[in-house]
Amino acid sequence: MFMIESVDEIRNFYQLTSAAQSSYPLQQSRIFDLRSKQMELLILFTIALLIAILVLPFVALAKANRAIVIA
Repeated sequence: MFMIESVDEIRNFYQLTSAAQSSYPLQQSRIFDLRSKQMELLILFTIALLIAILVLPFVALAKANRAIVIA
């Protein structure tokens, strides 16, 4: 198996047919998959944090108001 290691090999890779390209392994494909999975997880955590920052103060206010009304 060959790995793309230099700029000249990259230029030659794009001159290959699609069948030859599909059998030519790229080292970075696994790295990009891992990065995209990490980014998805980071986006989910960011959304959860934003929801917590926006929602929790209102929940705390509602509970405080309820405690004042009950007392």
